[in-house]
Amino acid sequence: MQDQVIICDLDNTIFDTSSIDPELFASLLHKATEYLSGRFTAEIILSIIQDIVSNPFDRVCEKYGLPKSMILPVLDELNGISLEHSAIVPYEDYTAFRAIPAYKILVTTGFKRLQEKKLRKLQISQDFDRIIINDPVYANSSKLDIFRELSRELDLKDRKTYVVGDDPASEIKAGRELGFTTVLMVRKEYLSNPYTDYIVSSFEGLRDLLRDNMENDCALRK
Repeated sequence: MQDQVIICDLDNTIFDTSSIDPELFASLLHKATEYLSGRFTAEIILSIIQDIVSNPFDRVCEKYGLPKSMILPVLDELNGISLEHSAIVPYEDYTAFRAIPAYKILVTTGFKRLQEKKLRKLQISQDFDRIIINDPVYANSSKLDIFRELSRELDLKDRKTYVVGDDPASEIKAGRELGFTTVLMVRKEYLSNPYTDYIVSSFEGLRDLLRDNMENDCALRK
C-alpha cells in the first residue's frame, strides 16, 4: 500500500449532480407529492427531491423536519431510476486525479442502488482501491465513523492522508477531526472561511498540491 492516501467524495466532487436530467425524476416527484402534499407546497416538495438527489439523506430530513418513515415510500421509485441514457460524466479535469500516485478510497453517502448506477455510468470504479457507499437509510454511520474505521484498519495516522470533497460540514469536518489533511473542492460558489487545510477548484489543483507537498516533505528529510 502506498504511503499517500486519498479519501475522495463523489457527488459534486467527481461529477456535477446538476448534470443529471431532471426529467428522470418526474416519477419520483409524483410519488413524493402523494406522500408530502398535505404537509408541503409543490415548490418545497420539488426542493426536497432536488436535495435528496444531491445531498446526504439525514441532512435533508433534518432540514425539512422529515422523519425517515415519511421518505421511505419514495425510495423504491428513486432506486428504480435508470441512468443508462443520462449524459453524466466526470469533470473534465478528472484525468488529473487518475494520474495521482496514491491509495485511493471513494466514500460516498447516498442510496446504494442509485450510487452504484452513478459509478457504472461514470466508469470510475477501476480508479479506486476501495469503494464505500454509506446508505443512510440502512446504516447510522457518519463519514466520521467510516473515516475512523479506515484509520484503524489501514493505519492512516502513519500515512499522508488527504480527504477531498465539496462539503465543509461533512467529509472535510470529519477529516479535520481525525487529523487528516483536508482539501475542499470548490468549483462553483465562493465559501467564506471554510474549515479546511486547502482549497482547490480542480483535480489539476489537487495534483499540483500533493506533488508540491511531497517535494517539500522530501526536502525536509534531506
